[in-house]
Amino acid sequence: MVIVNKAILHILDFNSGITVFSQENLDITDAFVNDFLSRHIEKCLKDSSAMNGRLLNNSDFPQLLEEYNENPDKFIDFSLTIANKINNCIQQTDNDRCVDFIFCDFSFDNNKYIGLLLYDNQNAYTHKITNNGDKIKNEIINYVAILPSPSQKVSAFAIIDTDKYEVKVFDKKYKLNGEIVQILKDFVVICDVVASPKDTVKIVKKVIDKIADENGENNIVAVSKAKSYIADVAEISEEIDTIELSQKVFPSSPILQNKFQDSIKEAGIPEVISIDKNFAIKATKSHKIKTDTGIEISIPSDFFNNTDYIEFINNPDGTISISIKNIGKIINK
Repeated sequence: MVIVNKAILHILDFNSGITVFSQENLDITDAFVNDFLSRHIEKCLKDSSAMNGRLLNNSDFPQLLEEYNENPDKFIDFSLTIANKINNCIQQTDNDRCVDFIFCDFSFDNNKYIGLLLYDNQNAYTHKITNNGDKIKNEIINYVAILPSPSQKVSAFAIIDTDKYEVKVFDKKYKLNGEIVQILKDFVVICDVVASPKDTVKIVKKVIDKIADENGENNIVAVSKAKSYIADVAEISEEIDTIELSQKVFPSSPILQNKFQDSIKEAGIPEVISIDKNFAIKATKSHKIKTDTGIEISIPSDFFNNTDYIEFINNPDGTISISIKNIGKIINK
């Protein structure tokens, strides 16, 4: 359960050029405010698109964090320092939107964290009631400074463990001096990160698909084997051993196993990768394929290894047939 201890909101409007730094914290005793913050923080903590890492030595964030840990009354000063950094960085980019920045101190599972949440304001429509003295008129107007609802994702965030200095970050890409940069990761928090669980799974599947396709293996079956293995391991562990994974996918070919290891190493994927259980199971429970004839099929990953349910047949003319077996009933969807 997320417990919000302190939070403050700063407004960085790059459209009008007006920046409004708050001098007081948000009222976290207000049920709406607390629910808004707690639900967004929970989504950030569970986000499989976020990268994990640690603060770097050339970052001044650890010193700021240490000073805050020693003097928690400096919360607003801490937030202003970070807000100014974000503001100065984004001002130099191609961004011209209003950004709301929430800086918060919260607890989760007996650990303390500092959270940096960035919200790009959204356009939305609402009604407006006007009265000209004689008649009431209902109108539709466009609001351009709307925060996302608690069920929606924040634009960017960084969550820092105040004891371990570990970071979880999901960053937005900006264009700065012709280069693509990530403000939180590269200039504000400054941390070294590894690929997110979502990106890691995507890279692993892409590497397997390429190796199988280039070496006469059925790439669809190979990727489905990987998915099935990841889903099974995620039930009992939060780590995937890529050596064991390669052996499951290419059991009869040590050469392809080595090719897989070399390829993911080049992609920056470690030998043992961390994986979120819920994401892994959700992302690997089924496998979608599409033929060049336009037919799309979604098949449970486990079925690819069972010829009682599905079989891929290589025809003499070079085409492929898919045989789906033991069907008791077909339902229109």
